[in-house]
Amino acid sequence: MHVAVAEFRKISKSNRLILLGMLNKEHELIGDKVDDPCAQLRKEYHEAGGRSASTFIPYIRKVREATGLGLKEAKDTVESWG
Repeated sequence: MHVAVAEFRKISKSNRLILLGMLNKEHELIGDKVDDPCAQLRKEYHEAGGRSASTFIPYIRKVREATGLGLKEAKDTVESWG
């Protein structure tokens, strides 16, 4: 799994989004659904105005609490929200 994640991080953001979309469609075809534990947090983040000093760090903390990710991974997740 670590190798897959390391390779995933090497591709561009636009290609990662394409790949995630393809994987989500594949899961739907086989009857699975990929649950995004950060979907609601991402929505709240954008409603709060996106990246600013008052939202960025608190949302990294919220992502860590919701997912159990480490600091770097949670920061990367919030940064990927745009």
